[in-house]
Amino acid sequence: MTTPPPDIDPAANWRPQVEDVAALLRARTKDDKGEEHGTFDDTTRPTGIQVDILITNGCADVATFVGYDLHESLWPEARNLAAIYAACQIEESYYPEQVASQRSAWTQLWQRYQHGLERFVETAGALADPGSVAATEGAILTPGMTVASQWWWLTGGWLGWPWAPPDPTPHE
Repeated sequence: MTTPPPDIDPAANWRPQVEDVAALLRARTKDDKGEEHGTFDDTTRPTGIQVDILITNGCADVATFVGYDLHESLWPEARNLAAIYAACQIEESYYPEQVASQRSAWTQLWQRYQHGLERFVETAGALADPGSVAATEGAILTPGMTVASQWWWLTGGWLGWPWAPPDPTPHE
């Protein structure tokens, strides 16, 4: 796959809109007066521009597993997964205290993302051209560093991670 020029969005066919992310986090679309806007804009936290940056991250994460060049039938689900990923990043970066105290939709969104991505990778692999990222055998599903750092923060350490570093304290 060739790298597109920097002015062309490689996910243009399936990139979600700010409104797609807002549909997942409608309660987060409030301004400083508490009025719900239904989308992210200049008066919300995060703003529409900030959400658009997180959408780029969501597209990049999905593309990590299947590439950017997807069969047209996969565009709606790729759009959905990138929007869910962006919603998770909003929760992590703008409301970390609520994520830590489990007063956030982050856990449900992340489970939804992982489950959807697993099925999506299988389907994309079946429809992919031989030699494409999506057709690569042996790909493994791994969380990004944002998720890893969030898990570290939530658990206070490497609890539950199978790839934890060795315990530096001697055992008797």
